[in-house]
Amino acid sequence: MLVNGSDVLDSEPARAPRVFVTYSHESEEHKDMVHRFASFLQEEVGVHITLDLWSDRGRIDWSLWAMKALKTADFVLVIASPEYRRRADGDAAPDEGRGAQFEAAMIRNELTRDLAEWTRRVLPVVLPGMSIDDIPTFLNAYSTTRYVVSEFTVEGAEALLVPLTGQSRYPVPPVGVFRPTSRTVQQRVVVTKAIPTVAEGAVLAPGANVLVGSDQYLVHSAHFEEVPASDPSVVTRQASALRLGVNDHVWMRQLEVRAHSEVSKAAVEALRSEHRLAADTRATGVPRPVALVENGRLITAITTWGNGGSAEPLAKYLPDTVGGPLDPGQASWLLKGMASLCRSLVRLHDSRVAHRSLTPQTILVAGNGLVVLRDLGLAATGYQPGEAEGDYQAPEQRRRTSGRAGPWTDVYQMAAVTYHLLAGRVPERQQLRLPLSSAAPTAARVLCEAVDAALADDPRQRPRMAHLAHALSVSDPVS
Repeated sequence: MLVNGSDVLDSEPARAPRVFVTYSHESEEHKDMVHRFASFLQEEVGVHITLDLWSDRGRIDWSLWAMKALKTADFVLVIASPEYRRRADGDAAPDEGRGAQFEAAMIRNELTRDLAEWTRRVLPVVLPGMSIDDIPTFLNAYSTTRYVVSEFTVEGAEALLVPLTGQSRYPVPPVGVFRPTSRTVQQRVVVTKAIPTVAEGAVLAPGANVLVGSDQYLVHSAHFEEVPASDPSVVTRQASALRLGVNDHVWMRQLEVRAHSEVSKAAVEALRSEHRLAADTRATGVPRPVALVENGRLITAITTWGNGGSAEPLAKYLPDTVGGPLDPGQASWLLKGMASLCRSLVRLHDSRVAHRSLTPQTILVAGNGLVVLRDLGLAATGYQPGEAEGDYQAPEQRRRTSGRAGPWTDVYQMAAVTYHLLAGRVPERQQLRLPLSSAAPTAARVLCEAVDAALADDPRQRPRMAHLAHALSVSDPVS
């Protein structure tokens, strides 16, 4: 086994909520719909579901089972249906739907004991084809929140995912400065801190020759990028460039602060932190700081890799970019370079830091054959649900998940990039993804096993980065 006591990550993400599903066995079609809904929540959303259909493996005292399920649940989903309402409201015969009657009675008891707490925990759910009027009377369908699920997708269940994940669809904005107005008092604008001007000739632009600090840089057009911000108070630009005079190739990341806000303040502090982190991390493949220059509204971080030679994004070497599979020689040195980069990431992880944005664009192949990091990604920023959107986003980074990103996220992303490199396509989600041995039949078995394990949806089932590094280093491109 790849994943064993010594190989699985010991730092676990946040615990997923336990969710008990109570419903009525009124037809095989209804049971199947509840089963599909529960499977969606467990597989796609990542919550731990307690469902009777999954516990029916032998003779069981179902009353004790239901009592334990209710006691240990963080949330209870009451699946609305005509028969569940009839049984929960006491309108069914005593020998009809005993399970639903018993579970509804326990829920009524808990609501009576602590109305506020159990109103929060008991969530009435209306599945496709059902009606709000199918919600049991004691759950007050019209005076408390109910959750209508239009389809078994994140979008279709968006309202329900809010209480399950604790992540609001509409985050509360920060409170601004209160400025009362009066018709009798002349308004005054008090500037507490002036925003400096932008230094002429220092703004990064494609093909520009810019002066940053005491050095001149020629900005490469091909790798220039202006990164969208969450608000207009700050603009991020980044590009590779040539430091003139010494002819060193560097990576430049520049912030332009257009207004003082919490967003711009956090962005500036993150750039400073990333620069300090690069200085503190001594490892091949990790960016080496050259300068951090603050000039008026501009703050520019400049880093390089190894010997200061040129470097190209790993994306240039992907099979679907070059129009065919890599030749064995090229694949061999790329895999060895990826192994070296994995070992560098281990050094980051030892400092309890994770990159969290590893892609073929942020991984570079230097002219001397080294595979290196373009920058430190999201290492200097706090975790945000939905971060690192794109083909290499780890499951725990998706919106509406209860996990947290960390070193295990880097393991997933490095495995996803390796899969793409060998198979010629981005790996799909776990339930749809071909094993690497099928997608890339010539790949070495030990590497296929390592990559497949590292792409597990559950971060706790992934091997450590050191294990992936070993599999990459000992594997020939063809087994």
